[in-house]
Amino acid sequence: MLYFKLLLLFFVAFAIAKNDCPEGSFLSEFSPSNCYIFQKEKLNWNDAGKVCEKFGGHLAFPQNLFEAVLFGARASNMLFTDFWINFVNSSVLTNIDGSPFKYETWLMWDTNGPKNLNNQRCAAVTASSQKWKYSDCSDLKPFLCQIERNIPSNEWIPFNATGYQYKVFNYTTTWKIAQLICKQENSNLISIHSKQEMIFATGFL
Repeated sequence: MLYFKLLLLFFVAFAIAKNDCPEGSFLSEFSPSNCYIFQKEKLNWNDAGKVCEKFGGHLAFPQNLFEAVLFGARASNMLFTDFWINFVNSSVLTNIDGSPFKYETWLMWDTNGPKNLNNQRCAAVTASSQKWKYSDCSDLKPFLCQIERNIPSNEWIPFNATGYQYKVFNYTTTWKIAQLICKQENSNLISIHSKQEMIFATGFL
């Protein structure tokens, strides 16, 4: 019998998402559970992280190439040359949360990284190329904070690339019953039609 986390899909032509993020922040279509906010003040990597903590978050970490491009484009519009993100080198190449590097993560780096370095180096994103690079952690740069959203379990989340809204129910059921629940919501079970949509949907899991 098929069991799964139920993800519903519903089309709303003029839907506007409830913005429960800090003023001046924005949402990423690829990480819908987070808010992001750029800080123009130039700080070193450690102090930048402390400012993000005051928002209840931490320095941002792009989850994929699409999100890296999104952040880089926004930084370019703000006339940033580069900005701090949540990565620092160590003896073992892992992400900041300790998880191993994915192949896609390696593609985000320029030709100078990532590497195991003897002295501590922190990661920044070059706005024009959206590529990551190492910088001295004491350098002063603007930075991007990432804050987890407090999303009610019954909230629909829009994805601008498709024009649809999505909703997750955190319980298991059969495919047949899941489809009946969707019909009661005037919707259908999700149907994936692009890599972007797949990345967006898996961001809920």
